[in-house]
Amino acid sequence: MSLRVRTYALDTFHGRPAAGVPVSIESAGAGGWMTVARGVTGDDGSWTGDAGTAPHTAVLRLVVDTGGYYAALGVRASGQELTVGLRLGGGGGGTALVTVLVAPAGGTAHVQFAGPA
Repeated sequence: MSLRVRTYALDTFHGRPAAGVPVSIESAGAGGWMTVARGVTGDDGSWTGDAGTAPHTAVLRLVVDTGGYYAALGVRASGQELTVGLRLGGGGGGTALVTVLVAPAGGTAHVQFAGPA
């Protein structure tokens, strides 16, 4: 079954959706981490990526490039990326809803899983 990751990025420093944030989904494999989807958040701070067909159990991570985002805005950031680990089990599929709050010094995330569509 396919797993989608829907991300909402909120810029707590500026108090608005974080538009233009580079994000990627990576999958763990025998050879290390491999990028399976890549994109940029839209004007509303959201992006949806397809992680492809997930095995019965899979380990994924969402990488949010906060350093690149703030550099593009001319803001010096001590935090360079926010990485969110996602463990899929029990048959897989569905959507992981990931809300990230970003700031120049770091960030935090909330993850919620929705079942298969």
